[in-house]
Amino acid sequence: MERQNNQLATKQPAKKKIGFFSSMMIVMGSSIGAGIFFKSEEVLNNSRGNLILAIFCWIMASIAVISMAIALVEIAGNKKDNLSLVSWNRLFNSRWIAQASKNFMAYITLPLTFFYMPIYVVMTLQDGIGAIANKNASAFNFGTSYDWVIWLAITTLMGLYFLTIPSLFSKIGNIHNVIVLSVKFIPLIFIMIIGIVLAISGKGGADNIKITSFEKFDDIKIGAGLIRYNHLGGFIGIFISIGSIFFAYDGFYIAAGMQTEMKKPEKTSWALSLGLIIITIFYILIAISMSINGRSFSSMLQYIQSLLGQKVSRIIFGLINIAIAIGVMGVINGFSMWMPRYIESLLAEGELPFWEKFISKLNPNRPTVGVIYSVIIGLGSNIIFTIIGATLYISTNNDYLKYTDGMARLYSFTDLIANWVTVFTFVFIAFAILGVIKNRKNQKIKIKQKVKFFSLFAYITVFFVSLSMLALILIPIIDLFMTIGFDHNSYMHWKNATYSQAHQFFIGLVVGRTMLVVMLIIFHVIVFASDPIQNCFHKQKYGSIEKFHQHRNLILQKYPSPYTQT
Repeated sequence: MERQNNQLATKQPAKKKIGFFSSMMIVMGSSIGAGIFFKSEEVLNNSRGNLILAIFCWIMASIAVISMAIALVEIAGNKKDNLSLVSWNRLFNSRWIAQASKNFMAYITLPLTFFYMPIYVVMTLQDGIGAIANKNASAFNFGTSYDWVIWLAITTLMGLYFLTIPSLFSKIGNIHNVIVLSVKFIPLIFIMIIGIVLAISGKGGADNIKITSFEKFDDIKIGAGLIRYNHLGGFIGIFISIGSIFFAYDGFYIAAGMQTEMKKPEKTSWALSLGLIIITIFYILIAISMSINGRSFSSMLQYIQSLLGQKVSRIIFGLINIAIAIGVMGVINGFSMWMPRYIESLLAEGELPFWEKFISKLNPNRPTVGVIYSVIIGLGSNIIFTIIGATLYISTNNDYLKYTDGMARLYSFTDLIANWVTVFTFVFIAFAILGVIKNRKNQKIKIKQKVKFFSLFAYITVFFVSLSMLALILIPIIDLFMTIGFDHNSYMHWKNATYSQAHQFFIGLVVGRTMLVVMLIIFHVIVFASDPIQNCFHKQKYGSIEKFHQHRNLILQKYPSPYTQT
């Protein structure tokens, strides 16, 4: 029997390697998506409405992303499994960093992805359905004071579907991917072309865009934050913008480990670079198209109507928004197919609560246990964060008010949370890169494929990611202290409001900014304090950490991980 098995193994054809062009398309497919539609306006706002500065931010962010991608080539080839950046930090960093990255992925990325991604689907559906159904193309609303509760029910059902069906039945998930791939590029190409046509025809909003000037400063007396307050805030806004742009590239690092599949692994860096450069050109053209025609795709409708007429424009606008929504669902679908297996990979190593009860039930082909964990964490957080965003945060974008007050609050909150998750992800990738820099000096781990000019790309990555993270941490704290400068009389004068309205705005401002700082603290506690808390529990239960590790190793030997890869 063994001889027969060997003969069968010998007859199996070698796995076909991918060529340079195919690898470049993989890079583009894993990176390009719907993020550009949600972040372009944010980048322009953070750039004080100046198009040149916004383009500069896109270029700087792309340089950081390309540098990170090339640096990752040296990392990803040494470890291939479901744990991605967790494995990279285990290999090149201390246990503390590795555990922090594990906590981030399991307790932050999973919960918040199934919060903000479905919310972005809802936003585009509101625009798309509203454009088709309403003669004035206004956003679709249910007409109640608690629309956000109805949308919460819809996003919960959406999350439940994607976390169960595609996860347990991969064929269905693959069908979803094919559908998404067939429509995801339509909005990108359409917006780029229509933006150029509007500019050439003179029917766009190019005359309203600022090239050499900036939008005026806002006064802290009426509730302005640091970014809108002075020149220092404008400078910090550049790094906030870069953090926002990272969101549009999120997912590119998945392709960094493909050199083992390439015919010529030495060309991996070129494939990554060219793929990301092409994406950057697309993104900049799309960002310009939206910026000079109302700032966002949602605001482009009035200009498209002047070119194509009201009825045709409404239908096209509605269908494009629905296509964008399908693209976002594709991101949710891909994440849903990966996350339960990621959870089970951690359970197989005894790294999550209740691992002992489920370690014998893990199955990569049908990750039921991972799905249960994902549903509890993902849907639970969706409910909690939706309530926080819709009731306690403040609307920071007036364009969102068309979706109702509760949804405007929720969308503003979502924008911030999405930035945090992406930048945190990039920070842990930067930690892994720093670990490789250290490894190049001590040579503890043999690198399978070294990258030319690695140190240059590594330090560029660390520079931009560090400053973006620093800006995202400092801005909420500084903004909270700046509420001290709020003046009711100034607000009443500039906003033509009553004292009651001014006071209500002030209370909302304080509560919203306080919640933001509290959540930032909770983020850091979950990521960095979870492990020490677990160690205290293990000491109390087993007598010492060493005894716990001995107990865990005995069980892990009894139940080898089905997710282990060579």
